Order: sequence, then C-alpha cells, then structure tokens
Amino acid sequence: MTRPIILDLTPDAQGMVALLAALQVPDHVRPVLVLFSGRATEVDVAMSHARDLLRQYGLGDVAVQAGCPGALVQTDGVGHALPPGNDGLGAAHLVQAIRACPPRSATVCCAGPLTTLALALVQAPDVGGPLAGIIFS
Repeated sequence: MTRPIILDLTPDAQGMVALLAALQVPDHVRPVLVLFSGRATEVDVAMSHARDLLRQYGLGDVAVQAGCPGALVQTDGVGHALPPGNDGLGAAHLVQAIRACPPRSATVCCAGPLTTLALALVQAPDVGGPLAGIIFS
C-alpha cells in the first residue's frame, strides 16, 4: 500500500535529503505536498530544486509551497519574508492536503521547527485525528 506523505522541510541539505529519501520508496510512500519553511531566499531556491526533482521522478503534479517563513518566536529579532509569489498559506495548504487524503492514511514528516504544523492544528484542530502519524527530526 502506498501511503500519502506530506513533507514540511527546511530549505537546506537536510530537507532535500528527506525529499530524496521519500522518492526512493515509491511502493511505500507518495508525496502529496512538499512545504519548505524558512527564509524567503532559501525557500525560493529549495522550492525550485524540489519541483525539478519531483518532475524527474514523474511527480510533477505534487504541489510545492512555502510554509511558515520562520519560527513563531523570533530568536534573532529579525522577521522573515515569504518568497515572491507565495501566499503565506502554508498551514492552510497543509490542512487542505490532509483533508484530501483518506482517513488515517497520511503522514506528515517535518524536518526542523514544527511551526507550519502547529499553525495548521490551531487553524483546524480536527485534522490531527485523520493523520496516520507525524514524523519529525
């Protein structure tokens, strides 16, 4: 059985390795949404690379979106902008992707801060129930 997986990644090597790892087991998981959370310039580049990688694996239909631009509480005192052309609705995209999956089938895999997932659960507390699981590193 192929399990839908939603990836909320950091826009760095760790995030790209997580995406690549998910693509290596197509009989087990299929990405349905890839989010990158972090600074705008880094997220923009990561989203471009992710779209290229997904196309190479025949998954060009998988949505790639910007998640939250940073942590809820800024430790460096600097706000973070979204990449140009993104709506800032990473949490809403996450909720929508979970709801589009059959109950108890989707797994959310988060690398880095859990800001987008936290906001999704605040906005739509009911989406936690239909998840098969949450993996974070």
